[in-house]
Amino acid sequence: MATYGLSHTINTRVGNDFIRGVSGGERKRVSIAEASLCGANIQCWDNATRGLDAATALEFVRALKISAHILDTTPLIAIYQCSQDAYDLFDNVVLLYEGYQIYFGPGNKAKAYFENMGYECPDRQTTADFLTSITSPAQREAKKGWEEKVPKTPKEFEAYWKNSREYSQLIEDIDDYLEECRPLLSVSLT
Repeated sequence: MATYGLSHTINTRVGNDFIRGVSGGERKRVSIAEASLCGANIQCWDNATRGLDAATALEFVRALKISAHILDTTPLIAIYQCSQDAYDLFDNVVLLYEGYQIYFGPGNKAKAYFENMGYECPDRQTTADFLTSITSPAQREAKKGWEEKVPKTPKEFEAYWKNSREYSQLIEDIDDYLEECRPLLSVSLT
């Protein structure tokens, strides 16, 4: 309970719509603890910060990151309206555009990837909002002079991604990892 900041709630029910219990943020941390206790190597969290204020959502993401490091797990998280502080906690991000993968890699390099492509991140826009805007023709802004050079459709974005050095590096990293795992796989399969 201490790991998830729940020690002070030890004698409190989780609660529901009819029974008063722990706060919304504490309820989210209870969910993280439950997922951790089940021993899942991969966890999927879809819009888990919905209904939480920004500070509590940040606390939730921090708790997931701590849990992932302690238990050597991989949480996959979809978050809407992600603050910059929460975004900065993510190791990797994937950006999908109408089902097409248009980026997968370090979160701290995603913004630069799309800026180098020719898109402009408006002042004071969070990285997460900028990435979201990339998938909306009405919201994304090409740099002046780049309007006809940048990808516009999901397929064009995917083609640009698959021809990028970032994609080549990703494939190389995956191949290296699979090569490292090959001895382990052959032992476990025999």
